[in-house]
Amino acid sequence: LDHYWRALPGLREVLFGPGPRPGTSEARLTASEVTSAVREHEAVVAYRKRIRRLFDDWVRQWEPRLRGLSRDDAPPSLIRDPSEDLLRRFEDLVLLDAYDVYQCLMDYWDEVMQDDVVLAVTEGWLDAARPRVLVSKKGKKGEPPDLTVRRRKYKMDLLPPDLLVARYCADEQREVTRLRAEHERIGGVVEAMKEENTGEAGLLAEATTDAGNVTQAAVKARLRKIRDDPGAGDEREVLGVCLDLLKAQARAKKAANAAQSSLDGKVLARYAVLRESEVAAIVVGSKWMASIGDAITRQVDRVATRLADRVRVIQERYAETLPEIVARVEEMETRVRSHLRDMRVVG
Repeated sequence: LDHYWRALPGLREVLFGPGPRPGTSEARLTASEVTSAVREHEAVVAYRKRIRRLFDDWVRQWEPRLRGLSRDDAPPSLIRDPSEDLLRRFEDLVLLDAYDVYQCLMDYWDEVMQDDVVLAVTEGWLDAARPRVLVSKKGKKGEPPDLTVRRRKYKMDLLPPDLLVARYCADEQREVTRLRAEHERIGGVVEAMKEENTGEAGLLAEATTDAGNVTQAAVKARLRKIRDDPGAGDEREVLGVCLDLLKAQARAKKAANAAQSSLDGKVLARYAVLRESEVAAIVVGSKWMASIGDAITRQVDRVATRLADRVRVIQERYAETLPEIVARVEEMETRVRSHLRDMRVVG
């Protein structure tokens, strides 16, 4: 592991200390603590930042070129110079293979970016970003929509809606997220109440549909039935609380759906007023470069994970010393022989 210790100074001393005999080491942490200790160590954090700086320098070099795509560009040859430059920038690194970084770019080029470049070059940024209406054909499964507004489904081949949401509608998205969370919270309370009260003797046992669901209609029907029953006070109380929760759950769902519909409408309207420079900036920066950067970050995380896995293996392999293992084996042999003598199998 010496190449790790050279690249990540100080980490070895966190993981290992002097052993009981000269030339040996002993683990300082338990196996469960190793991964977080490696990932959070200042040397690993600094290494991650170094990789990010290298990538950011590459982005600054090539982002203007990609934003300036025109109909005169040839997509197949466009990636050659940026990819070779990326390989060169990362070739002297320890731990992270430059070709793994290079492959992050080339995989994304093959899977997504090449098709995007073809669209941008052949149609222009604005036309390529325009939402495409999906027309469903009877009996055939169509493309999954990226956005649905007033039952009309749209596909965004170049510029996904989530990128516009992040840039222009972050507040609205936070409100949708908050409302969804509130709906889920109430739903959790409702489910807990159902589980507690829908057994054979449960106070909601008679407030279910034929399918076994507790609904507002079923609860109301049961309340009407026991309205004048003097012995059903506890059941009426539980039914009343349940009904209030079901109503609150329905209101929360309606509010979340309304907020989502409003957000979707705003996003769709935003496509109509985008400028060419905006489309280029979002696609190149927030889509292409962000995706490639995320893939490289995952490669760095794998470096830390590989080290943590190796350390755990070493800890498990040497958790017991050889004399301890020999002593345990001898003790077990003695016990077995004693049992065999008791059974008169051996003398």
